[in-house]
Amino acid sequence: MRLKHLIGGMMLGSCFTVCASDNLVANVSYVGTYGNGDLFINVNRSINQSGCESDRIFVRANHPELTNWLNIATKAYLNNVAIQFRTNGCYMGKPTLDSSDRSWLHFAPK
Repeated sequence: MRLKHLIGGMMLGSCFTVCASDNLVANVSYVGTYGNGDLFINVNRSINQSGCESDRIFVRANHPELTNWLNIATKAYLNNVAIQFRTNGCYMGKPTLDSSDRSWLHFAPK
């Protein structure tokens, strides 16, 4: 019985560090940056990121792709074009795009 609880706890705990969201398609509701340089992208659907489900993506100010993702999200918003993305982890309690190949953001295929 203890072994089942131990294995179950290990599986649940590991999900918070390795489980990414689904590959999602959504429209941008609004996009911007905070004074500290962090990027936020609000979308019109819930993001099923383990541990921090939300309709907002946060990206750290020092992320190497921040400018590219801000441009994509802004153009998608202005042109009412969907984006496709996958978050990987949480930042400030919201889904985030990290620096690994497990997260991405691009225009959705038509």
